[in-house]
Amino acid sequence: MRQHHLAQIIGSLEPWALPYVVHLVGEYVLEIVADIDSALGDLGTPGSPTHQAYGRFLADNPRFLALIQQRVASYWACHHRRDFPRLADYPGHRLVAAMRAAGDFITHDR
Repeated sequence: MRQHHLAQIIGSLEPWALPYVVHLVGEYVLEIVADIDSALGDLGTPGSPTHQAYGRFLADNPRFLALIQQRVASYWACHHRRDFPRLADYPGHRLVAAMRAAGDFITHDR
């Protein structure tokens, strides 16, 4: 159900959609995290609309991102360590790192 609804909003950069997407990065369901990873391909590109939108949201909500980062690490350790021996290779971790970089970029740009 979550994956179905995510597919309907993943391309949106509307402010109401971003928290929902970020929250799902912290889920244990690898397919959901992989969908987000694929859809947000330009998140790591400074200046892209995705980078700017998520960067603004996450610069304003650093504690939310810290919570999602903790969930990503926890679910990786419990469910995905066998498939991704290094946390750095896990899609959720890559997304959090890109989100953190986007938020930091916006914070320093202000």
